[in-house]
This record gives sequence, structure tokens and C-alpha cells, in this order.
Amino acid sequence: MKRHLLRAAGLAACGAVLNIAVAWTCAAAMDLGHGTVSELYAEVGTEHSWEVYRWDNVAGTRIMSRCWRGFAPGPYNHGDPATLLATWGRIVAPSEPLPASRSGVDEGWGLPMRSVGCYYDLLWTDQGEKSTSKAGVLRLRKSAGPGQRGLYLPVKPLWSGFVINTIVYALVVVAIHGVVRDIARAIQRRRAAAVAETAA
Repeated sequence: MKRHLLRAAGLAACGAVLNIAVAWTCAAAMDLGHGTVSELYAEVGTEHSWEVYRWDNVAGTRIMSRCWRGFAPGPYNHGDPATLLATWGRIVAPSEPLPASRSGVDEGWGLPMRSVGCYYDLLWTDQGEKSTSKAGVLRLRKSAGPGQRGLYLPVKPLWSGFVINTIVYALVVVAIHGVVRDIARAIQRRRAAAVAETAA
């Protein structure tokens, strides 16, 4: 029983390591700007606007939300921006009291599910006060200038996706181990048969 538990724990650890490695590799190497993009705009209350952009590719999602006082000329895609938000993200629909301006970014990475992410928030009050917050951002290199990408990794677990991906990668490890074992056994049988024929 103890051996089975240790084996299960080892497989889970291997699955988790592969899960994080894949998500980080995708985050470092892929440009979400080349993914599909969706945008929706809506008026909030009598004085505010809310707009959400969402970029998706095979391994990553970025959601940018902006709520501000006033109305800007379009063109906009009118609709419900909340439909572009992610269940794993921290961005929510604006509610009273509405600030002068608020911008947020959610990112999630991983295959097949989004398993690690990060978040950034910028808030301006009516008094002109600014506050920023972020979560799950491991910055490795700052941007070299406007239009240049810095290098950062998302480190906040998105638990439902993290668990599913870990199980998937653990099963992949089991499958690869089984294939390697079967190949090794087949080679051993051939060698044994060749030795037997030579001896005969």
C-alpha cells in the first residue's frame, strides 16, 4: 500500500512539474498578439464606459478590461463585455461606486487547460489618486522600451486547470513509461533469442 501511495505521489509530482514547464515555456515563447481577438463595449450607468479585449491562442489567454468615466467615439462592438471574462480570472464587471478609471489584465497559460496565471490592476480615483496591484507575476527582464516585450512568468495557480493538467501529464508519464518498458522487454527478448540461436 505504501509503495502504491509513493508511486502515485511521484506521478503527481512529475505531472505538476511538466504542467508548469509547459505553461512557462508557452508564456515565454508565444505572442498572444497573434491569437484570435474579441472586443465588446457597453455603457455602465449614466456616465461610464466599459470595454474588454480578449486574446486567445492554443496555450494562452489575455483579457484586458477598461472602465472609465465618459464616452468615447467608436467604432465599438456593443454587447456584454462580461461574456469575455474568464472564470479563473480576477476581473469582474464594474459595480458601484464606479472609479474615474480602472484597467485590469488577466493572463492564463497552460495546455490543455489554463493552469497558471497572473493579474494586474490600475485604479484612478476621483481625487486623482493612483493605485496599482499585481499578483502572480515573476518578472525576469524589464521591457527595453515602448513596444518591446519584457520577460515575465505567471506563477499563480489556477487550481481547476492546474489539477486537470497535472492528471493529464501524469497519465502521459505513465504511457511513456509503459512504451519504454515494452520496447526494452522486446529488445531483451530478441537478444535472448539471438544468443539461443548462436548457442544452438
